[in-house]
Amino acid sequence: MKRSEGTRAAPPTADRRSLRRACAAAAAVVGAALLFAAGCGPSSSDLFPPAPALALLSEPAGVQRGNVRVEYTLSEPNERRVSVAAAFSLDGGATFRPATEEAFPGAGGTFRLAANRTGIPHLFVWDSVADVGLVGAVNAILRLTPEGGASATTRSFQLDNAFPAGRRLFVALRLAGLVAAIDAESLQVVDYVKVGAGPRGLAAYQNGGIDYLAVAGAESDNLTIIDLSNHQVAQTLAVGDNPVAVAFVPGTSGGDYLYTVNETAKTVTPVRVGLANVLTPQTALAVGNGPVAAAPFTAGGVNFLAVANAKADTLSIINADTRAVAQTVTVGDEPVDVMFLPGLRGGDVLFVPTRSDNHVTLLNAASAYAAVTDTPLGVGTGPVAVATTTGFAGNPATETALFVLHAGEQQVRVYRYSAGTPASGEEYPQTTRIAAPGAPERLAVRADGAGAKTLYYSESFDDRVFAIRVSSSPPVTLGSIKFPFRAGPAGMVVR
Repeated sequence: MKRSEGTRAAPPTADRRSLRRACAAAAAVVGAALLFAAGCGPSSSDLFPPAPALALLSEPAGVQRGNVRVEYTLSEPNERRVSVAAAFSLDGGATFRPATEEAFPGAGGTFRLAANRTGIPHLFVWDSVADVGLVGAVNAILRLTPEGGASATTRSFQLDNAFPAGRRLFVALRLAGLVAAIDAESLQVVDYVKVGAGPRGLAAYQNGGIDYLAVAGAESDNLTIIDLSNHQVAQTLAVGDNPVAVAFVPGTSGGDYLYTVNETAKTVTPVRVGLANVLTPQTALAVGNGPVAAAPFTAGGVNFLAVANAKADTLSIINADTRAVAQTVTVGDEPVDVMFLPGLRGGDVLFVPTRSDNHVTLLNAASAYAAVTDTPLGVGTGPVAVATTTGFAGNPATETALFVLHAGEQQVRVYRYSAGTPASGEEYPQTTRIAAPGAPERLAVRADGAGAKTLYYSESFDDRVFAIRVSSSPPVTLGSIKFPFRAGPAGMVVR
């Protein structure tokens, strides 16, 4: 069919690149001015590329905390990559400010995203804590705008980042280099904080009326301090080789101190916590081989720190007032945790799980660390962590329940301890045992304002944290949170 004068037939899409190469070669011979007549000029789609389109798949609903998720599709007729600008408004859409994307492994980003004709799904996660802070209830709107396209705006939703005391569960994510802040009731991640490589141990403390979280970075050989009023890293300082745990010892004769437990270096590094949270590392103290855990305690009016040395089968007892090793105590085979509980059976007791011989050793801190009668306590296979609470499974508040996490048999056993009872302790009925599948790591306990008690355990094989209501009879699993990337959850702190 004859073409009308002044029009050009658009070449088939598959032949367009060949035509452009031919046109480029012809330009060198006949001149660019004559190419339009030969059909070599830019097409209308080249001069005016079609606009990309963004459609929302999901919008925030109900009360949102911390990380706010928006799912959407991105389409573009020529399948070009498209960047997206995210913004938020707190005044009903009158004004917008750039929205910070939460950074975590696998996050979609906003730059040069894949698009096609039918639409490719994407996820934007807004880090509202970074942009708004830990504020009370406000109304918010999110807007996503593809480059060169029309915006898509969410409906208004309520954002409440104000957390009551004890509502946040912080988890060290060893494989991701992050600390996750979790709403301890809803089991939703509200924020991720980037820290040093291989975070394992956590310790919360207060200085100048501000809450802080100390994070031991095992692979980065440093201590990261997070300001819990805004979830921002306040400072980072170098400590010993392979710090796997950290403990806070307040009110010593020299002030408040953090202690990092440096496994490879076989040392503990005291860090003085001064006014305005000024941190000053001190000379490291040599302890036993393979230190992996520490717990502060007080005996006879003196502040101490007990350090579990897994490869030496000992506890190093550090006088925290003089910052010197005061005593070394032999325990069972491979101590991997230590916990202090005062006023138990008329004594102040250190609990030490020893993984390789399947025991928990009880030591009386007020009697030169003598073993409490009838100990060590024979427990299940591979005990790796301990925790306590009262009011377990509806029992009297005068009873102390000892939780022992067993990696070998993948469950938590619970033992009854009370002042004045026989020293050996007895296990609660087997029906109260708590399943802990996978690779369980650490324990944490939370008590809410209504008296309910919740036990949390981290599990590193499937990247989960589980929550069990242990004040119920029998205990009830409330749920779990699974991280959407290789996380390696380890140490935990409720704050």
